[in-house]
Amino acid sequence: RLHLDVSDEELAERRAVWTPPPPHDTRGYVKMYVDHVQQA
Repeated sequence: RLHLDVSDEELAERRAVWTPPPPHDTRGYVKMYVDHVQQA
């Protein structure tokens, strides 16, 4: 269990502005592996 000393309002504000980071591997063997493993 994780406990944060952050208010619910602060968490809601952070979630509203958060964007996921771009994928690191866009070509090559790692991308091929990720594309095929995610289908499983």
